[in-house]
Amino acid sequence: MRNFFNNLSDFKDDMNRKIKDNKLMFFILLIIYAAGLLTGIFLKKSSTVNIYYIEYSENYYYRIFSESESVFSLLFLRIINNLLFFSVTVLVSLTIYIMPLHFIIIFYRGFILGVVCVIIFTTYSINGIFLTILVVFPQNLITTFFLAVAIITGTGHAGIFTRQRCFSGFKPFIISILTLYLLSLIGAVYELIIISFVFRPLNFLF
Repeated sequence: MRNFFNNLSDFKDDMNRKIKDNKLMFFILLIIYAAGLLTGIFLKKSSTVNIYYIEYSENYYYRIFSESESVFSLLFLRIINNLLFFSVTVLVSLTIYIMPLHFIIIFYRGFILGVVCVIIFTTYSINGIFLTILVVFPQNLITTFFLAVAIITGTGHAGIFTRQRCFSGFKPFIISILTLYLLSLIGAVYELIIISFVFRPLNFLF
């Protein structure tokens, strides 16, 4: 157990060092994420796009507040969704030539958050506002933070993989990304706890 916490502390120090050494990159990712968020909030979407995200938001809301739905199904979807994002990050990190895709991923996450926030706000009134502030926004931010660190990690390795044309450092790279993926699930666990012990009891009892 002591070794586990020591390793976790070392990983935290390494993560902080990566962010400090790549402050410009981290800042750019933050700006792109914010741009995606604002685009999702203010950009006028086509009716087809609106219908898709309205259905998405309604399904999300139903999973949270329906007594017939297990909240653990939402956790399972988060596990799969996060795994998809981090898997794409690994693939993009194998060469510097497709590195701009990282920025598209971050922009897309911000965009989805913006669109969903607007729909939940306008459709579900006070309930939607609290849901967005206490659950949707924090969950997305936590996941995106660790994804951004994974992108910084991948950016450093992409140059090495491309120049050397070998994957000698691939194993520690994968371990690092896997650890960041597991940490990203903190957001999913947070979402599960708030829904299970705050939103569901309040809505089922009153």
